[in-house]
Amino acid sequence: SARTQRVLASDPRFVYEGRFDHSDPNAPVVIWQASRVRLDFEGDAIDLLFDKPKGQCFFNAQVDGSTKIVEVREGSPPLGSTISGLGPGRHHLVLFKRSEADAGTARFRGASLPPGAQAWRPAPIPYRLRMEFIGDSITAGACNEDGQEDQWEDRRTHNAALSYAALTAAAFNADHRN
Repeated sequence: SARTQRVLASDPRFVYEGRFDHSDPNAPVVIWQASRVRLDFEGDAIDLLFDKPKGQCFFNAQVDGSTKIVEVREGSPPLGSTISGLGPGRHHLVLFKRSEADAGTARFRGASLPPGAQAWRPAPIPYRLRMEFIGDSITAGACNEDGQEDQWEDRRTHNAALSYAALTAAAFNADHRN
């Protein structure tokens, strides 16, 4: 039977934006909120690979404009890390860390693709500016999907993609670090 193929995290087809610990190129640690990993690929599915999480990490995994939450928690297997039903053709992945650095970290190990599928380095984004945001919980998007009461136990509702930092950077077409 045909086997899935693995694209290692160190593969130059992955584009990293944000703050990572790259001391092990095969397993960069995704630390800071709003850190991003991009890859273009073909095939009906992609399996995102993580290991050694500390605390709890949540990611937005966006493929072709559709977003799914990926949950990577210490002591549990990743949830939502397989994205399927994508159909034929070339797809674009953006993996965006939505939870704060102090909530947890995880090592990104790359991705598995269906047999015979190819992967490409995404086209560079023509950013007009670079921005760095330094702040506190509101800058990181903490509690911004909580509703009436802020909660800190489950960081699923903490979404840096909807923080004023990410929204401002998007409005100015800027690469940003939060």
